Amino acid sequence: MDAGLAAVLGAAVGALGTGGAAITAAVITKSQARLQLRAEYARSLREPRKVAYVALAEVAIKFRSHLTTACAAVRVGADNEPGLATPTVEARAAYDHLSELAATVDHLRAAVDVEGPVDVRLAAAVLARDMAAVRNHLIDQVHALEAGARPTNEAATKAQELQEAVHTSYLKFLNVAYDALRDDGLSGQ
Repeated sequence: MDAGLAAVLGAAVGALGTGGAAITAAVITKSQARLQLRAEYARSLREPRKVAYVALAEVAIKFRSHLTTACAAVRVGADNEPGLATPTVEARAAYDHLSELAATVDHLRAAVDVEGPVDVRLAAAVLARDMAAVRNHLIDQVHALEAGARPTNEAATKAQELQEAVHTSYLKFLNVAYDALRDDGLSGQ
């Protein structure tokens, strides 16, 4: 082979190698840029979501505290003679607190709905539904106590079951919210 042809072939191989390396570098850079943008987007969503999730969780904790008091008062009313003043007063006060918190729950749930994602929105909806169900059940028991009647054991047991449903849906909300906040935008890539 003559030296001129070898030089041309060498230059061609060098040019192809350099071009291939440049293309490979461009593809890698584009992929890294895409990953970085995805991670930045996830990071930008995290803080507003965290604020919404924590606010709803804090109100749910207060709700559960008053719910425990209300359910205990209904149980005391069911287990004792009708007309006992202490459980009636405690049940009414706890129910009134639950009612005040209900509007806040609706407002905070709307914030969670805006922030998303879908699985957190659904968990928040279940939590709000369970909170409303137990509150609706308790008002009948409070009215019974206030009328001097004794709530039935079945009603007290149902209140306890509904209270447990609130606790379960609260834990589910926390777990789903945690997973959403943990998303770094790079998972599953």
